[in-house]
Amino acid sequence: MSTTSNPIAPCDEEEEEQLNICLRVIKTVNFKVRKTETVGRVKSLLYGKEGIPESLQELFFCSNHLESDKRLVDYGIPSNSTLNAYVSNSVPLRLSIKIPSRKKTIMVQVRSQDTIQNVKAFIEAKESIGSDQYNLVYAGKLLEDDNKTFAFLDIQGESTLHVVFIPKDVLQVSVKMLRGETVKIQVRTLHTILDVKTLLESNVGYPVRALSYDGKNLDDSKTVSYYNITTDDTISEIASPIQVFIKWSGKSTSFDILLVDLVIYLKKMISSKFGVPVHVQRLVFEGKLLDDFKDLASYGIQKDSNILLSYSQAISVMKIKLSKIHISDLELSSCTSIESLKRLVGKRLGVHVNELRKRGGPTLIDACSPCRDYSMTSSTQLEVFFNNMMKTATSQV
Repeated sequence: MSTTSNPIAPCDEEEEEQLNICLRVIKTVNFKVRKTETVGRVKSLLYGKEGIPESLQELFFCSNHLESDKRLVDYGIPSNSTLNAYVSNSVPLRLSIKIPSRKKTIMVQVRSQDTIQNVKAFIEAKESIGSDQYNLVYAGKLLEDDNKTFAFLDIQGESTLHVVFIPKDVLQVSVKMLRGETVKIQVRTLHTILDVKTLLESNVGYPVRALSYDGKNLDDSKTVSYYNITTDDTISEIASPIQVFIKWSGKSTSFDILLVDLVIYLKKMISSKFGVPVHVQRLVFEGKLLDDFKDLASYGIQKDSNILLSYSQAISVMKIKLSKIHISDLELSSCTSIESLKRLVGKRLGVHVNELRKRGGPTLIDACSPCRDYSMTSSTQLEVFFNNMMKTATSQV
């Protein structure tokens, strides 16, 4: 008996009743066929849709094995019936899947009736690569139809498939900021690193100086694709000092800072350089008074910005010579500490003294140090920082 499909019997298509049947092959596949068509014709339709060779197919209906040369009507198969399809060849195929971008090769076992999508699902489970992110390549051809079977594609055991990633124009990347937060932004593969910094600035509200990826500092002129940055990768903001200028008493002095530094850190640098106590400093940038515990970036401070330094409105500074306020060498010798000298100066001036500083020298901040440690005499000139809202009594200290 012939096992090939017979030609379709001539009939009047408008008059002959059509049957709707289903074939169950791991999944259910629907076909519309005429009741006079042969089982062999159904097998050829299944091959065309699922890629399962006709010679490997065995069809059953109500436990009856269907012969290829018989017609559907011969078996009394009504419309909306479900036929069971079995594939006789169950020998597994061993395939190599090469992933060049990860420099690795994985092995999989499939059957001839398995589809490309089946293998992609395995790769996704094993390597966490989404099936929509790449194509498989075999013998120089892209396997773009995920529903084709290995039998249909004539892929044999011991073959090698290659993973080729599909370029994405828009990527979502994470940027770990120096402040500790992680910012997610969308970038394009052809964006330059400078573009990425601009996108970040629009998100965080302050300029981003330097970025790194995979241990490398990123060049502003290079593109995202140049560094092989892909979706869900993490870029890091890195510290990059900038120069700002502090304007005070008609002079301008440069300081190297980080934009993530707190304002109070800059004040400490100023105190160390100028001797101006931190608590009396007022820093102003573009008309805004800087808060000690906010970072410099939050004020839009950038490279070469000018910051104005003045004294707190509640603090006044007076320049004096000790002899001018009638403090003698004898009285100085009786001052056992800077604290006692502050009280003596405050008594003579009628103010509450916060800090003392030698003209052109450091602030006398160690209240417990004896005056002799600072080599002071009645001719010593001091700058007196005092609270102008708090006058002391002129009585004995």
